[in-house]
Amino acid sequence: MSRLAWGEPGKRFYETGIDRGVFYPVEGVGVPWNGLIAVSEAPSGGDISQGYFDGEKFRQQRLNGSFSALIRAYTYPREFEGYDGLDISGQTQQRRKMFNLSYRTTVGNDHSSNSHHLIHLVYNAVVSPSTRGFSTIGANNEAIPFEWQLETVPEILPSGEFSAHLIINTAIAYPWAVAMFEDIIYGSANNESRFPSITEVLNLFENASILRVTNHGDGTVTIDGPDDIVKMIGIDLWEIGPWPSVVQTGVHTYHISSL
Repeated sequence: MSRLAWGEPGKRFYETGIDRGVFYPVEGVGVPWNGLIAVSEAPSGGDISQGYFDGEKFRQQRLNGSFSALIRAYTYPREFEGYDGLDISGQTQQRRKMFNLSYRTTVGNDHSSNSHHLIHLVYNAVVSPSTRGFSTIGANNEAIPFEWQLETVPEILPSGEFSAHLIINTAIAYPWAVAMFEDIIYGSANNESRFPSITEVLNLFENASILRVTNHGDGTVTIDGPDDIVKMIGIDLWEIGPWPSVVQTGVHTYHISSL
């Protein structure tokens, strides 16, 4: 046991910046979104449902929220026009289609402004029309940023939960798994850029884990790992750890997950 410590060197983190924006049409390969300025995430919903009996609260449950955001950019891929209501003949305000999106944010700390990255995947996005103002060219001209309000439809996860926003933390994920993941979303010498399903992403990182936990759904699990992590210390008695994903939750209880 040890006393909590605040402000340890290298643990004063902050998040900043956005880069590597990619637009993924429903059909076709991913396209770089050059000129992306900001994605202002604004999750909605998640209200609290409360139940009362005889004037006393007996239940409180937070409902699932939904992911939405405001996109700002100086320009956009030409492939995005059809998803912004502009058809091939130049007619505006046409029906907007769903697309997928990825972007990367940077995490810094007191040692480095580029400690690691968070790679964001946004599923089933639709943008709404936005106001655009154009003015005459003068002595001091500035680029006009475009804005789109983005809403999403969540995907179902293997756990039965729903989400339209997935974040890959490169400080936690293994480098070889991140490299395989980036070859999918950014493309490689052998493959075009494409947008993976949530199940594919989860399976990729699960298969790349060193300590792997498989829940058979019948009250039993299988735990695979190196001999120095999973050790047999007696008949039907095993020792697991020390390992970051083995977390003590009580005096005699632990939570063990793949990592």
